[in-house]
Amino acid sequence: MACLSVLLPVFNAQPWLPLAVRSIMQQQLGDGRSLQLICVDDASSDGSLEFLLELARLLGDRATKRIRIGTNGDRESTNPALLNMQLRAAEEEDHPSFTHQEEPEDVKQLRTRPVTAEEVAASSLKEHSLKVLTWKDGVNRGQGAAMSIALSKVNTKYLAQMESDDERSNPDAYRIMLEAMEANASWDGVSCQSMLTGWERPGMQRYIEWQNTCLTTEEMRRGRFIEMPALHQTGLFLTSSNVEVWSVGRTLDEWEADLKQYPLAPPKVRSIEWKPGRPLPGKEEGEEARPVRLFAFGHPKARTRVREQVKDWDDEYDWFVA
Repeated sequence: MACLSVLLPVFNAQPWLPLAVRSIMQQQLGDGRSLQLICVDDASSDGSLEFLLELARLLGDRATKRIRIGTNGDRESTNPALLNMQLRAAEEEDHPSFTHQEEPEDVKQLRTRPVTAEEVAASSLKEHSLKVLTWKDGVNRGQGAAMSIALSKVNTKYLAQMESDDERSNPDAYRIMLEAMEANASWDGVSCQSMLTGWERPGMQRYIEWQNTCLTTEEMRRGRFIEMPALHQTGLFLTSSNVEVWSVGRTLDEWEADLKQYPLAPPKVRSIEWKPGRPLPGKEEGEEARPVRLFAFGHPKARTRVREQVKDWDDEYDWFVA
C-alpha cells in the first residue's frame, strides 16, 4: 500500500501537465515505499483530461481510469446554477493582471512538441499508481473544490500537493522529506526550498528568494505575518490529527459523522457542546497530543466572544468553521 498521496488539481494545464505528472511518478522513495497520484480534473477543455485518461490506460492495473463525482463526495451536484456561471476570467489584453511577455524558448518548444502520455508512462516507476477523478456534471468549480475532493480520497499516512504547471525536479525530494518526518515524530509537516522556472517574474522571484531563507520553525512562524513562508506545493504533511468540534449542539452529530467518513479518518473525534459564556470544558484524562479544534460558530459576535474566552487559542490548531 502507498504511504504518500500527492494531490493534483487540474484545469487547462497543457502543455505543462505531463511534466508535473512525470516528475511525481519518477520520485524515488526508497525502502519499498510508493505513492499514489490523485488528479482531479476541474472541467478542462484543452486536452488535459484526455492526457490523464490515456496515461491511466497505459498504466493498466496501476491506475484507476476515471471516477465521476458530484459536488459533495459521491453525490450529485446540488447547484445547477453553476452550469451557466463563468467562474474564471481569461487573462487576455483587457484583463487587469495581463502583462505581455515573449514566451521563453523552452515554452515555445514545449508547445511545439509536448510530452506525450506514452513518454510519461514509460518513465513512471512501477510501484507508483494514478487515480483520475472528474465532476459528473462537467462544471468548473475551482481549485479549492478539486482539492477538497482529492483530500477526501486520501488513505495514506502522508500527503503532499502539486501544482499542474510545476515540476519536482529532484527525484529524491519526497524521500528526503519522508525520512525527515520519520526521524522527527513530533513534526506535522516539512517543506523544501523552491526555484522559479518559465517566464521571468521579478515579484515572484523576490518572493521565492525570501521564502527560501525561512529555514527554521521560528523563521517560518515569524514569516506568517509577512507572506506564506512555504508554498503548499513545497511541503509534505501528516494526514491525520486528533479533532475536537465545539458547537451549540445542533451540528455536532453531522460534523462527527462527516469527519469519520474519510478513508483515513482522524484517530479520535471529540464532540463538545458549548456556548460562549459557559465554563470551558477540561482536557480528557490522559490526553497528551494537542487536538485540532473546530469552532462551529458563524456569527461574527459569537466568534469574537469565543476568541475572548478561549484563553489558550492557537491559530495553528484552532479554526472557525460555519
